[in-house]
Amino acid sequence: MFGICATKAAELGFAHICDGTNCDDLGDYRPGRRAAGELAVRSPLMEAGFTKDDVRGLSRELGLPTWEKQPYACLASRFPYGVEITAERLRMSSGAKSSSSRLVSAAIG
Repeated sequence: MFGICATKAAELGFAHICDGTNCDDLGDYRPGRRAAGELAVRSPLMEAGFTKDDVRGLSRELGLPTWEKQPYACLASRFPYGVEITAERLRMSSGAKSSSSRLVSAAIG
């Protein structure tokens, strides 16, 4: 995924690609961190020493409506290790997630 972002960033003349990694993520197994390192992806929250609680607290302080939003797993985490992540597979996964969310909402709504 970072490779796709790197290609698009180069097309648009962006100097950096950034992700949302924070210090709490460093204790988890995240295979994408290796790819991020290889492509020089910046992690400003981590670089600033932010934890998930810091992000949530600052978001609340700034009045952002997402401060209490539940975290969602990255789309890439829905694929087994070693499976190539393509735009088509991401669309299919995202579509399945949207459909299942609508079904759950209808069932409890």
